[in-house]
Order: sequence, then C-alpha cells, then structure tokens
Amino acid sequence: MTKEKGSAIIITTIVKKKNPFGNYEVFDPDTIKLTITDSAGAAKIDDIDMTKRTGYIGQYYYICQTEETWATGIYQGKIVVTLGLYSDYFIQDCFELV
Repeated sequence: MTKEKGSAIIITTIVKKKNPFGNYEVFDPDTIKLTITDSAGAAKIDDIDMTKRTGYIGQYYYICQTEETWATGIYQGKIVVTLGLYSDYFIQDCFELV
C-alpha cells in the first residue's frame, strides 16, 4: 500500500500458529507487540501493543500516524507474539511512503 507522508495507516494481522498436525490455528496471544522500521532499519514505532478487533479471535490492528519528516520508502513491521511459553515473530511489509 502506498501512502503520502503524514497519513494514518491501519496495520492489521491475523495471529496463527502451526499445530502438531500441520494445520494453522488462529489464537489470541497474551501479548502482541509491533515495531515499524523504515528502509534504513530505523525504528519509527517501537514495541507498541496492537489492539484486538472486537468479536474476532486472533485479529489485531494498529493505527500508525506517519509524520511529514519520515523518509520515503518501504516500511516493515515486526510483530512479536507470546502465549505462555510460546513465542514467535514475523516480519511483513506494511506500507510505502512517497
């Protein structure tokens, strides 16, 4: 998704983990944290809690307010989830600023 600097961007995710039978199951983690980095790897949003979508299992979002001073380029999100002793993370392209 391409946006202009200063835009508010909704970042969404569905939290899944692979069960012993090779299938993925959606779940609500104990914690879910988001870090957004610019194309140079500098953190713009660091270790912030994501919000659960009401009425849905495993669906979370964060509204990222970009700033006019942020560099153009592709921004990535690293999402870290924990559930008891289980911990995992994934990285996804979130948006591109132009």
